[in-house]
Amino acid sequence: MGFPNLPDPRTARVRCVAAAACGLVGLAIVGSSFWRLDLRYALPTPVPNDHSPVAAGAPVALPNELQRRVANSDRPTLLHFYNPACPCSRFNLDHVRGLAKRFEREANFIAVLECEPEDAAQGVDALSEPFGHTMFDPDGSIAALVGVYSTPQAAILTPEGRLYWRGNYNVSRYCANPESEFARIALERVCAGSDAPAPDARAQTAWGCPLPDPTETAQ
Repeated sequence: MGFPNLPDPRTARVRCVAAAACGLVGLAIVGSSFWRLDLRYALPTPVPNDHSPVAAGAPVALPNELQRRVANSDRPTLLHFYNPACPCSRFNLDHVRGLAKRFEREANFIAVLECEPEDAAQGVDALSEPFGHTMFDPDGSIAALVGVYSTPQAAILTPEGRLYWRGNYNVSRYCANPESEFARIALERVCAGSDAPAPDARAQTAWGCPLPDPTETAQ
């Protein structure tokens, strides 16, 4: 009686190595997807090389159309910097719209879309109510005027065109903690005629999707 045919040990090793390699490739793909979709947004947005911070109280040389909208009112104006392609912008959309609805009688709300008009149909529709106006800033030049280099962020301007406050809506992209709703707190203070909130690194450190560098775009 003969012995059954046994697999060649070398073939078995090759198969094990191939299976391990496939597993590693699969893990790499999953890890890359996780980084692309979630983990990278858990880290602060890198500060651009030529970023120039803008101090609270500084006058802002706004484009003519935006300057008119800010000046033709006795109310503060919140600029909401939004990119429809940014997951973080989409994530806090309900929170931002809630703020606009809550403070609609006390402040103006303008959405600044960091994209080309042809890429913004969904973003414009999402922000049309109760925002009073939307405008496009595909090269990030308006954002740079107030020190913004990431979406989503907010900048609050006085009717005189000075920067009252700039920062995040909450810690990272999550808006579930009322104690760190930085934009909401700043809105309450400016509408009450109070001084801007004290500087807070959690509010000033940008999280989310980086904007184009206007100096590189112009080259």
